[in-house]
Amino acid sequence: MSLRRRLALALVTLPVAFYAYACSSDPEPGDEAPDDDGGTGSETGPGQDGSSPGDGSVPGKDGSTPITDAGKDAADAADAADAAPPVCIGNPLTPDGGTADGGSIADAAAVNTILTLGPNAFLDGPQWVTTPDGGGYLAYSSFQPNESLRRIGLEGGAPIVLRDAAATPVFGGTDNTGIAPLGNAFRNGFVVTVVSDKSGGLGSIIVQTAPDGGIGANISLGNDASSPNDLAVGPAGHIYFTDPQYQAGGGNPTGIFATNADASVLTRFATFTAGEKPNGIALSPDGTKLYIAFTAPKRVDSYVVPATGIIAAGAVATNVITAAKLTDPPDGIAVDVGGNIYVAEANPDPNVLTGRVQVFKPNGDLWGEIPVADGRPTGVAFGGIDKKTLFITFENATTNTAGAPGIRTYQGRCVGVQ
Repeated sequence: MSLRRRLALALVTLPVAFYAYACSSDPEPGDEAPDDDGGTGSETGPGQDGSSPGDGSVPGKDGSTPITDAGKDAADAADAADAAPPVCIGNPLTPDGGTADGGSIADAAAVNTILTLGPNAFLDGPQWVTTPDGGGYLAYSSFQPNESLRRIGLEGGAPIVLRDAAATPVFGGTDNTGIAPLGNAFRNGFVVTVVSDKSGGLGSIIVQTAPDGGIGANISLGNDASSPNDLAVGPAGHIYFTDPQYQAGGGNPTGIFATNADASVLTRFATFTAGEKPNGIALSPDGTKLYIAFTAPKRVDSYVVPATGIIAAGAVATNVITAAKLTDPPDGIAVDVGGNIYVAEANPDPNVLTGRVQVFKPNGDLWGEIPVADGRPTGVAFGGIDKKTLFITFENATTNTAGAPGIRTYQGRCVGVQ
């Protein structure tokens, strides 16, 4: 029985127990005085073993009480609350969900820097990994200068290398310097990471890394996807990812891809014209919508995800967040259980350390923003023990100095979608 159910039963039955105690604790004239163990010694009252005569409606010495209809209803409601999914009602940036239209600014005190960067550094692909002991860590990609998959604790500390692209060849060669890990997700017990060659010559692949750093089998992406950037995983194991062609340059057209549930078949379901850069990607809480953030031209669209998980080639997208509602070009995105969309944005000038995380309603209207004005956000993801911590990764342009934010956390009110 859950703790919530026990509490519900106790609250409902407490008046019954108190009434019974009050009626039996004051002896009537002629009754014997109570025994040392709490019994009266009378054969007509509760016995020394704590039992009571009649229909058993008086609590015994062991504290037991029959479950009344009211008690059962309350306990059932408590169990239903235990089993119910978390909800997020109202503005996720305010403590009480108050709905200030578009102007809410999250409390800066809730934003904490857990890692700083030196010059020419670029982090991306935050993904929370829960460990068997109930704890966890944040996995993220160090796109440069280290070209590795790393981990860091909730409160920060020294990063630990989970997988080094150069030391662990992923394309079959002996020299994998210049390999670029980017987006991360969690699938079937592995961190899955899209990896491409910065020069565009080796193609791309998805690597699988166990939470302890062990290596799983690679997932081939063929030759159609050259520069995968960010990815999301559906409940049945489908992998969805964007390809803005940032690394390969003028090779394949930009697009969005999906695998089948066992990742054995890859399908391009969307192709875009020159200049369109699909980047961040996330699923709605119920898995029926796939959100795509376009860095250029700036917007956020959504695709309907059928029950099969397979989005048909040529599927038509719906524009959810217009360019006019976005302050800066978007990069990574995340979603909470209320369907609110968190968008990492950075100044279009790569040498300027300014940006923000804007938060939108499911219909695309703006709730407000999380202040990160002194950095260039790249990715956002929820994690932490209660799944209410938003992790934000950053880049630091070549011309900037050390000390720029690398990873920040925002302790929010709403549970995030993993």
